[in-house]
Amino acid sequence: MVQLRPELTWRCSASEQHEMGVGVHWQSEHGGRYSAELRHRQRKGPSGASDLDDVEQSVRLGYGKSFDGLDPSFDASVDLGRLEDRTTGDRVGTQGYRASLSWRPSSRASLSACVYHDNDGVTSEDQQNRLIFGVGGGALDERSDLNLNLQGNHDDDQDRFVADGLLRYRRNEVEGLFCRSSSARWPYSSVLARSARSGASTRS
Repeated sequence: MVQLRPELTWRCSASEQHEMGVGVHWQSEHGGRYSAELRHRQRKGPSGASDLDDVEQSVRLGYGKSFDGLDPSFDASVDLGRLEDRTTGDRVGTQGYRASLSWRPSSRASLSACVYHDNDGVTSEDQQNRLIFGVGGGALDERSDLNLNLQGNHDDDQDRFVADGLLRYRRNEVEGLFCRSSSARWPYSSVLARSARSGASTRS
């Protein structure tokens, strides 16, 4: 289990990240689950720090497979996007990969564990690749389900905490709609931010 240091994660000088997403999901006759999601993410440094202000637009494509009955199911996704640094106008490509296992102890509840790897082109070189681990749970009924996930990672220079919520509505057994909201906090370092700006490669 990842252990976070609350005094670093929640101090008032922390940077913040907020995400929203909307998408569709459907299921094939062979039991495979597919999804496509448009995502919006914004990150800002603490008040008075103007060297961290960026916005990312991305697409997440996902695939999942359930096994018999209430046994574990597997989900994986890939994120492809473009991030704009509002302080410099630089634009870079971003990508991320996610995999999770979930288990339903009953027809109305689920438990999950996930690992997430992302490659962020605006971070400094030594922080470019991150592994994030998380656990979560959810409640289900006949037409909808609500999932809440807590994720965290530990690096030499910073700890990060992410809270993620997903509400899914099923029109029928094959297709449905969903929306997502996410919020993150981590300690801000102006030194890292400045090195990130000087090391980022610009792509229009």
